[in-house]
Amino acid sequence: MKLLPIKSHKPSDSLFQDLRSLIIEARQDVARQVNSALVLLYWRVGKRIRQDILKGKRAGYGEEIVPTLSAQLIPEFGSSFSTRNLWHMIRFAEVFPDEKIVNALSTQLGWTHFRHIIGLDDLLKRDFYAEMCRMERWSREQEVTNLRSQFATSSCGGTRSQFATSSNEAIAA
Repeated sequence: MKLLPIKSHKPSDSLFQDLRSLIIEARQDVARQVNSALVLLYWRVGKRIRQDILKGKRAGYGEEIVPTLSAQLIPEFGSSFSTRNLWHMIRFAEVFPDEKIVNALSTQLGWTHFRHIIGLDDLLKRDFYAEMCRMERWSREQEVTNLRSQFATSSCGGTRSQFATSSNEAIAA
């Protein structure tokens, strides 16, 4: 009896590559959507604490209430709501008071980008930096490198600027 060759039902390489591309693209879309939703959540948490609890000016009360809120949130929602992160969220809402701007930027910038940006005290530098991150699509590593290299020294004789000092503090945070 003669054995017939078994036909392989292996999909073509181009079909595999097309499906692979579709899957990767869908994963990236989901990651962007989740990231955007988290950034907006963190902004809203910061706004809520800032407006409803701190009333924008009661720092002493905030020193007490933020750690308490953190202790209540962490068991259910995790370390993203640590005291330190809550203070970052409050600062985020403070330096980006317009939700429309946050919403637009959140589709292209992640929470790490915003954490670095909110550490900058100068509005013009903060806006410039946010725009550069958005336009150049800087990764977190590129962002840190560019922030340190572009702003680490002033254009006047290579001395450290106040911007570099506050930027490095923001990066270290």
